Amino acid sequence: MTNQAHSGPIVDFEYTFFNNVHIFFTASQDNQVKAWSLGPDQNSFVVQGTQVLASTPVSMTMGSPSMLLIGLANGNFAGWSLEKNVVEMMQAHQATNPAINYLSSLGSAILSGDCSGGVQIRNSANY
Repeated sequence: MTNQAHSGPIVDFEYTFFNNVHIFFTASQDNQVKAWSLGPDQNSFVVQGTQVLASTPVSMTMGSPSMLLIGLANGNFAGWSLEKNVVEMMQAHQATNPAINYLSSLGSAILSGDCSGGVQIRNSANY
């Protein structure tokens, strides 16, 4: 099964099981993150939501089953709350080359690394 999901290259995938639904996320250089679920035939995908971001997404991780964290090329985070279906921006890396090229959630910690070699550790309870 193949879907034309974005108009630019896909840079990351993420997955969660939320509200009894398997949700797959795609992030693209077209500045969009999309949420997908399997169609009724189990051979297709159905778009559940699209978020257009102010900067290009470069990495994603699940902060919790209901919170997608997105690292952006401008060094900030976007947090997509699935419960509220809203995206909030969070200031993060302020380096010369701040693009967040690594993002991971480990327990209550969010680890991020930027293209300038900077690393941050944050508490996911704050998001």
